[in-house]
Amino acid sequence: EAAASTAPVRFVCLYAQSQTVFPTTLYSFPALERLSLRHTGLVVLPNDIDKLPKLLWLDLGENQLTELPTTIGELPALTTLYLSDNRLATLPVAIGNLQALRYLNLDRNALAALPPQIAGCRNLVWLRLGENKLATLPQELQGLSNTLQRLYLRGNPLPTNEIQKIRQWLPKTQVIF
Repeated sequence: EAAASTAPVRFVCLYAQSQTVFPTTLYSFPALERLSLRHTGLVVLPNDIDKLPKLLWLDLGENQLTELPTTIGELPALTTLYLSDNRLATLPVAIGNLQALRYLNLDRNALAALPPQIAGCRNLVWLRLGENKLATLPQELQGLSNTLQRLYLRGNPLPTNEIQKIRQWLPKTQVIF
């Protein structure tokens, strides 16, 4: 009798499933690469999120998150992170440790500032920051001038002089105000 083999779980989608608490059963899928907890009512992302080190794509949009654990920066393979439509007022400085990150969506949160360490996301191609409370951006974003292709800032209270600075810092980037 041949032993049954099962393929490792690589994708889990719990879209619109009521999950106000992070389902720790996900840690039993060490090969997990794509996880969607969009529109679940999630309130807290646990500190041990780094137990999913193979995550490439994480969708936490349309939830009730008010903060992220510093361990979010310990997901070395993460290339795509959706955090739109939450209640984030700040980001941990560890966000800058996400060196593989290419796409970051933070639209429709309550961000009034970005940590300068966000420039540590050296491979960032798209950064969405629409409809937050940003009146300024960290000068360190200049460090992304060769990789960042699109920066979406519509719906932020950016004064004219700040818009001019951003355009100077990122001359090759399509910036949408």
